[in-house]
Amino acid sequence: MNKIKKVLSFKGPVYQKASKITFGNKLFILNINKIKKRCE
Repeated sequence: MNKIKKVLSFKGPVYQKASKITFGNKLFILNINKIKKRCE
């Protein structure tokens, strides 16, 4: 159990950062799509 807890506590912040990055990428892609539509 202790090993699992250590792994989870180590991976926790990493997963949070990864989810924030993917969320940021989605917003970035949406913004690009909006700009493309305006240009057409």
